[in-house]
Amino acid sequence: LISDQGGYVRARLVHENGRFTGLAEAEIGSLFPDGRSRKKVSDVEDIAFDPARPERGVVVRPRQANAMVGLRLQNGEAVDFEPMVVGAENRILRSNKGLESVAYAPASSPAAGQIVAIAERPPRGETNIPGWIAGAGKFQIVRHDDFDVSSVRFLPNGDLILLERR
Repeated sequence: LISDQGGYVRARLVHENGRFTGLAEAEIGSLFPDGRSRKKVSDVEDIAFDPARPERGVVVRPRQANAMVGLRLQNGEAVDFEPMVVGAENRILRSNKGLESVAYAPASSPAAGQIVAIAERPPRGETNIPGWIAGAGKFQIVRHDDFDVSSVRFLPNGDLILLERR
C-alpha cells in the first residue's frame, strides 16, 4: 500500500481456513530516500511493478515535468530513481488532474512489457481521457458521465480495466 505522500505499508497477509485474518510483519516507511521530502516532490499517485521483473517498478507523481519515475527494489528498498519518458505534453504532466495511474502490460496484452499511463481526466477543452504507452504513443479513452480515472490495472488475459470515480 502506498500513500499520497510517498509513504508505504508493507506486510504479509495472514489467512486461516482460506479467509483473511490479519497482517504480520508490518512495516511503515518512505518510498523516497530522505523520508521527509516536501509533498510536491514526494507526492505519489500510483505505483506499478513489472510482472516479468518484480524488482523493477515505476511511480507516477503529479504536477511534475518528470511525472513518471522508474525505480529498482534492492533488499526491499526503492533505489536508482530515474525519470522516464511518458510522451505526454508538459501541460498535462504539470496539471493537478494529469497522470493518475500506471500499469505494466502483461505478456498476454498486445502491449506486453510496456508501461501504460492514464490521465485522471481530459485536459481542458477536450472530451476524452488521454493515455500513453510510455515512450511509444498516445491513445484516448472515451469518458462517460463525468467519471475520472482513479486506477488502471491489467487482468491476466491482457484486458485493461479502469477504476473510476465521480
